[in-house]
Amino acid sequence: MPIANTAAPIITRARCIIAAKLISSMSDTVGPYDAKAGILAARYETVRADAAHAALLQYIPNGPDLIALDVGAGSGRDAAWLASLGYDVVAVEPAAGMRVPNDRVWRNSQ
Repeated sequence: MPIANTAAPIITRARCIIAAKLISSMSDTVGPYDAKAGILAARYETVRADAAHAALLQYIPNGPDLIALDVGAGSGRDAAWLASLGYDVVAVEPAAGMRVPNDRVWRNSQ
């Protein structure tokens, strides 16, 4: 018969709910992007992707059959740029407000 670990904290449903609410309130990283989506998208678009990533250009491979994942795609600037380099791009943006400008960039780049 296993011996119970009495040093382990007692986790109650109430403690879990309180912890979840606390973590949720501290980790709302999407809300601010939704609130200022238009301003942020316009700001991102003022800098070309190749200029923004100049220090990384030597590490971005060229060639056929390339795939890129853009997580937190923002305005879609980087995803559109990677697509223009021949990449198949999957762009993911959790902030609904940022996806509207994203859709506009993609429609204009195709």
